[in-house]
Amino acid sequence: MATNSKTRPNSLTSSNAFSSPRKSANDVDDLSLDSNSSNSSISLPSSITVTPRPTVKAKRSLVWRYFRTINEKSFDVECILCSTKVPRKSTSTSNMLHHVQTRHENEYQVVNKAMRSKAADAPQRLPLSSERSAHLTRLAANLIISTLLPLSLVENPQLQLIFQEAEPSYILPKRKYFIGNVLNQMYDETRNRVQNELNCAISVCLTTDIWTSQSNEAYMTVTVHFIDTSNSKLKSFVLETTEFSGNHTAQRIVERLENICIDWSILDKVVCLVSDTCNVMRKVGNDFAKGWFGCTDHLLNLCVNDVIRKRDDVKNVLSTVRHIVSFVRNSHLAYETLNKYQRSLGVNERHLIYDVSTRWNSTYYMLQRFIDEKLSISACLNEKAFQKNLSTAKISRNIDWDLQEQLMIVLEPFEAATRKLSVEFCPSISLVLPVITTLITSLENRTSDSLIIKQIKNTLRCSIEERFEKLFEDKNVLLATVLDPRWKNFSFLQSSSYQQHVDTHTCLTKMSAFDAKLLSYIYLHDEYVADLASHPKSYVWDGDQSTTYV
Repeated sequence: MATNSKTRPNSLTSSNAFSSPRKSANDVDDLSLDSNSSNSSISLPSSITVTPRPTVKAKRSLVWRYFRTINEKSFDVECILCSTKVPRKSTSTSNMLHHVQTRHENEYQVVNKAMRSKAADAPQRLPLSSERSAHLTRLAANLIISTLLPLSLVENPQLQLIFQEAEPSYILPKRKYFIGNVLNQMYDETRNRVQNELNCAISVCLTTDIWTSQSNEAYMTVTVHFIDTSNSKLKSFVLETTEFSGNHTAQRIVERLENICIDWSILDKVVCLVSDTCNVMRKVGNDFAKGWFGCTDHLLNLCVNDVIRKRDDVKNVLSTVRHIVSFVRNSHLAYETLNKYQRSLGVNERHLIYDVSTRWNSTYYMLQRFIDEKLSISACLNEKAFQKNLSTAKISRNIDWDLQEQLMIVLEPFEAATRKLSVEFCPSISLVLPVITTLITSLENRTSDSLIIKQIKNTLRCSIEERFEKLFEDKNVLLATVLDPRWKNFSFLQSSSYQQHVDTHTCLTKMSAFDAKLLSYIYLHDEYVADLASHPKSYVWDGDQSTTYV
């Protein structure tokens, strides 16, 4: 029977109201059911306000078999045995258990026996102070530290489930426990171990850098390097990474370095400080008065930037490459188009690389990947989406692939030199002179070079001459080179080897490179002969053939 809309507003017919076998959790209790109608319907008054029911915790305590709630707005309960009202201020069952214990002794014995039996059957929890718990907690801490994960990981249900499966009686503690107990203890243990190794070190070298986080906060990191005399291996430890707010003046940086050295008891062991080569850090090296050496990779970065950041012809080529790479990375349609042509050409589907302004070699890798995907990118440039994007940006579709490939050839030795000098687990200062000499040699002009490539090589050569002007006179570099069995004869600096390479010979002559061998032997004598007065010295220098040391 149809429902009268005037007497039953907002009515639902039975065909809709009873289509599901179970009622929804939000159904309202006072819905009326018209039992006189053959087509029964439920009506909902228009003025009703639907409020969700509060979540009720499950009554797991055995004492609840003797009590019932009075109303939903109060925690108070009523005893079923004696009808006594038992007040409560929370969901705790302590007052209820106390009432049964004092008023109903037999029932209390039943409840108490059941609770004891349940507790006995439950698995015993390992105390956090136990050896097994300490081992598992340390494993979780090592996982977070070694993978640089956030500490909140310990509260992740999936990680907790893994530990529970491995050891059911162990409960992974919260992050506050890790901060207050585990990490502090691990830091103290690590610091003591590092301190003991530093106490055994004869001399140490420091490297430092000031960097800015993504939240625009400045930090200063200081790392110590030394040779472990027990196994003759290089060891490195980060002594401190702390916030460094305020002006980054040379005086403040020197004070921070001295305080760190005093704190670790190594001030009298420092023989050299390595940093970047900005004016502030040069002054820091001078004021710190422990010996200073500018990072060679940083200088190479500046040399290459003189080309890729300042020459208009190179900047235009790189600007076009960056625009296409950015378009492919930011547009899923462009990326799918690139993948389509990569598949059709039978090559791997690879992302294009976008460079980072602070690392020149990222520009090299960007060009390398761009050239590797030349056929796929050329096909993409015939698509309307690419043409429209380039047209809007006023960029020509004609890419100078030849210039890119020639530029790659010129920069390839610089990329290899950057990797060679940035090794982490062995000293590299003895490689500086051979590497720089090789770079200068690679810039020798060839008849096949275009005019632009000759200009680029000349720019790089002049930049090396300017930035490494005193390199072949540096005492630390010369001593490290002459003490390295691979280079002690300076075979890479034989003047006769460069007679046919005019540009290279001229550059090395300007930098006094061919005098480096004699100067290194002088430094070697002055550094390691204890009594100079009782050891008169003379040097017989006969060009490139040999140095007679008397």
